[in-house]
Amino acid sequence: RMRLGAEQIGAGLEKRLFPAYLVCGDEPLQHREALDSIRTACRKSGFSNREVFDAEASFRWDRFEVAARTLSLFSEKKLLELRFGPGLPDKSAESHLVDHLRRVSEDTVLVLSCGKLAKETAKSAWFQAFDRVGVIIQVWPLQPNKMLSWLESRMKARGVRMDRPALRILANRVEGNMLAAAQEIDKLYVLYGSSQLDAAMVQEAVADSAHFDVFDLVDSTLAGQPARSVHILTRLHGEGIAPQIVLWAFARDLRMLAKIRFDLDRGGDRSKLSGSYGIRPSRRNLIDAALGRLELAQIQEFLRRCAAIDLLGKGLAKGDVWEDLLLLSLSIAGISPLDPAPIRAATGNPKSP
Repeated sequence: RMRLGAEQIGAGLEKRLFPAYLVCGDEPLQHREALDSIRTACRKSGFSNREVFDAEASFRWDRFEVAARTLSLFSEKKLLELRFGPGLPDKSAESHLVDHLRRVSEDTVLVLSCGKLAKETAKSAWFQAFDRVGVIIQVWPLQPNKMLSWLESRMKARGVRMDRPALRILANRVEGNMLAAAQEIDKLYVLYGSSQLDAAMVQEAVADSAHFDVFDLVDSTLAGQPARSVHILTRLHGEGIAPQIVLWAFARDLRMLAKIRFDLDRGGDRSKLSGSYGIRPSRRNLIDAALGRLELAQIQEFLRRCAAIDLLGKGLAKGDVWEDLLLLSLSIAGISPLDPAPIRAATGNPKSP
């Protein structure tokens, strides 16, 4: 029997790769990072072929069984992912899971992900089969008394340093939301790097993000609203927000979009993917709008532009960082930078963007 907490996954994967993993729970950050860690370990061990299945109540299990028993023409090791929605796995899935877990192979790794399981699930045949041959990882929201120590550990891993009063301000700001905390720590690293942060610096950075609506900018571009995007970007520039913060917000969501787009192109179900990536319900329509408009190649090109803009912001390349942020905003919103007419309409500038 192997049970691991979220903080033990890395060490466990370094020791041994098991033939099956169950990741369950409704805390989105730990859930997503646990799956990412398993995928990375599988790639390093040669499991380069990955197939994803969204196992709904009407799921055709014959598709999964064929994939589990069939290697590619090049005999690559295979990673199989089963993603279950709320209330699942159920009785209809049980026999298929038990059958697979009875005949595990060194050429396949099964990763099953689902939400929080009921207490009685531990008595089910499929759960007990997992317990015999695989690893069960349950992710839980942090208890309030453990938040400070988790923040310290997260900051140390990211290279962010701050004093105790600053840490308490950050803890109060995120209110136990681990996903929000991770985003704030990433933002602080973009702003200050490994400098020692005090309470005033953290307070200022947090206040800037809320006041200048940097996330509103990203949301407007995802929604395909170029005129509103230009208005918000102009306001951010005028208020003096650091362009690195704007770039960080764009790059964060573009990386998420690239992962989702990749999964969709491999047959994933869009309605099931948002839960896997910790997308808030209020943002799902925005993500859907962007995914309906953007292909993987486009998103990857936007990420390359982010890297180029980062060089501009650091003074390592020539150009205007705000002009490039404007062109990036318009491109994500659906306006081609090669077509000046829509850009002039969006910006209100008759000559140039």
